Amino acid sequence: MGSFKERYAFSGGSLREFLGWTEDQPKEAALHMSDVAILAFETGNDAAPNIGIDSIRRAYIDDIDKYAHYLDRSFCRRIVDARVAQRYLMKKTRLGFFVDMLRWVEMTKYGSLYGWLYEATIHKLAFDCKLVLRLQCYDVSKKRDPKKPLKHNDTRFLEVSSHCEVVSVGSNTESCIEFLETSLTDNMYWTPDFALFPGFDAVLVRNKIVFYLQVTVRPTHPINWGTFMKSHDVVKRNPNLVGFQYVFAFVTPPPPKVVWECKITSDINGLSVCFAYALRTGGMGISASFAAVPPEYVAEQELNH
Repeated sequence: MGSFKERYAFSGGSLREFLGWTEDQPKEAALHMSDVAILAFETGNDAAPNIGIDSIRRAYIDDIDKYAHYLDRSFCRRIVDARVAQRYLMKKTRLGFFVDMLRWVEMTKYGSLYGWLYEATIHKLAFDCKLVLRLQCYDVSKKRDPKKPLKHNDTRFLEVSSHCEVVSVGSNTESCIEFLETSLTDNMYWTPDFALFPGFDAVLVRNKIVFYLQVTVRPTHPINWGTFMKSHDVVKRNPNLVGFQYVFAFVTPPPPKVVWECKITSDINGLSVCFAYALRTGGMGISASFAAVPPEYVAEQELNH
């Protein structure tokens, strides 16, 4: 009976999936946590910081109409963050699955689900070495900064190719910081192995430029410069990246799916701020979340080859 209930829970009642292999189930996520974090998750209690529990769990108020539920955490429901499962599955699931899901969710009003799926698909493209971004600098700072690699209205294509090392490292904030400070290097795409890292969602280092990638489907893009600076300072201490330049890029679906409503001034010397969207590479099909390959990218590829 226990096996029956477990299979039903994982299959959602699908006869096709009911008899499937159960070894690759979300319980694998527990391997990335300490014993203390696993105990905290199983018991529903809070745990010490930086052990991973908050990276896979969110707390929700049980009844928003009852004042007492805002004051007593015992009324909270703790639910696994869907992005944890997405990050685990993106390494094992084919790209077409994510694209098909995006096509469906594009037609719905599920904004949060769309945002999570879009981010997961961007990471999946990187893991499959198929991510191509078109960057445009929207930094409107009037201060002349010769250290900035991109100026206002500059454009650039950024590609994660087979020459890039793609890694997902860091099960909590401390391990992510350690990797960024010591192991991040040129020709590398890095994303944390959990859902919530402060400052950015991924880092791509190409041609001696560090690109911080923040994936979003929102039309407005505020930056918490204080939070970002803490992570940026860690990267600047990395001996592998001495003399490198820096770009912060919001990765969004292309217009008209998402219209960029604000221009941003970088508060950090030497840091350019850009918007970027991904191109439809081979085998992806049509999706409003990705742009058609422009002629200038084709010409650039032909020139390089």
